[in-house]
Amino acid sequence: MSIPDTSFHSFWTRILKNIHGSLRDIRIQNEKAGGIVGLREERDLMKRVRWRMPLFLALILAGCILAGGCLSVLSQAGPGETVSDGDSAALMATLVDQDADWGFARGCTWTATFQVSNPGSTTEKNARLHVELVNARTGAVRDAKDLFLGPIGPGEEKSVRVVLDGECLDEYTVRAIPVISGP
Repeated sequence: MSIPDTSFHSFWTRILKNIHGSLRDIRIQNEKAGGIVGLREERDLMKRVRWRMPLFLALILAGCILAGGCLSVLSQAGPGETVSDGDSAALMATLVDQDADWGFARGCTWTATFQVSNPGSTTEKNARLHVELVNARTGAVRDAKDLFLGPIGPGEEKSVRVVLDGECLDEYTVRAIPVISGP
């Protein structure tokens, strides 16, 4: 016993083959009868299948829109943001990885991974990372998140992932600013 193929492609392939086969059979009957018989049947068949082609095209269009996902690629606004508290300690944030995704619930989202490093000589106890998704054309901030990193020792690096919301067709840059707060 064979399992029927229920994929989208095979479904529409079967429908189009049935329509084509039915039209071919009617045309053959029409030619045999001298062009008189079969015109009515052909017209009736066309009326029955007339709604299928717009539906087929609408489904293909919807599939292309949904499968297209987000078209923008994130880039970091500079070579890496650095902040210093004046004691020769500094934190540096660098964009390591990014991925765009689309979903029904949130629309287009960008997941960015940053590496925050402390090239200084003292431990930074209350390190945070402020991340902004910035429209590359207008400069408007579309989404922003503050992430607590905790203490980062000298020469230590921490990786952090953040998910930002944006519009699917806009181009974006991401700004990541390390912040040192408190004693």
